[in-house]
Amino acid sequence: MAVPGTGAISLGRIRQELETANYAGGPYTSAATELDNAENGSYAAINTCSPSYPLAANPAKMSEWRNYDHDAPCPFATASYYFDGGVDATDKLQSTNRITSNPR
Repeated sequence: MAVPGTGAISLGRIRQELETANYAGGPYTSAATELDNAENGSYAAINTCSPSYPLAANPAKMSEWRNYDHDAPCPFATASYYFDGGVDATDKLQSTNRITSNPR
């Protein structure tokens, strides 16, 4: 379960999301947690595939964690190649997401 988008959020539960990917129901840690260390990946690598994630730039803010989902999957990249039978300028690669399209 991700960090809520509204309402109060807890630094201890943010660490819980980082360690167990379960903000509300995972095993709670009583270990000291620092916001800047959490943002910089000291407790776990930040999942940049999450729709929302904190940036390492300071000042660190609790609001940067809203909607952070530690186990969010990365988008799947797809590609199609169109070939008309002859090698010429009409052949092209079309893609979505993380694959770049650069026909030559």
